[in-house]
Amino acid sequence: MAGQRDNLPDPLDLAKIVAARLVENAQQAFVDKKIGGHEWPARGVPNVAGILSDLENGTNVKERRFTSQDVLVDTGILRASITANVKSPTEMEVGSFVDYAAKHQLGLPSTIQITRTMAINLKEYMRGLQKSKSKAKNDRAKQLGFMFNVVKQPSKTINLPERPFFAWTEKDTKAVKKAVARLIKSRQGGSSQ
Repeated sequence: MAGQRDNLPDPLDLAKIVAARLVENAQQAFVDKKIGGHEWPARGVPNVAGILSDLENGTNVKERRFTSQDVLVDTGILRASITANVKSPTEMEVGSFVDYAAKHQLGLPSTIQITRTMAINLKEYMRGLQKSKSKAKNDRAKQLGFMFNVVKQPSKTINLPERPFFAWTEKDTKAVKKAVARLIKSRQGGSSQ
């Protein structure tokens, strides 16, 4: 009996397998734009939160603010922040240190404080679009006219859609079972396929 127990994997190793699977799934969700059966809604266009962030930092608004691709991938900080800390065989923490992670995971409202800098930079940005001889830039200025009303308010609340990146599926259960079987086999001296 003691010999059989010696062949069993360390429970801490099992917890590490589960934690690693959760981190791997969450990071893959950013590539797939879904997790399990839950597909992420496309990013709103124009991306008002992104535009306000850009305007807080200058008069240039990034072109990606006008496309629906790269949902939840702007700087890569959120995806890179996903980590696991296995404290014991029965306790682990898997999550993100980014303050807005839960808002995207659960689909919660996000409130952005409007600053004087945003308002000033919007005016300068719009002036550049309107003075341009480019029809596309003139059209962009018309498309963004509503932003003047946004920056007149003290804050802008955006209702974020639910885009979960932490989830456990039947596929995960099967993968962990296979990993555990390989671990047991390797401890018994067998081949791990």
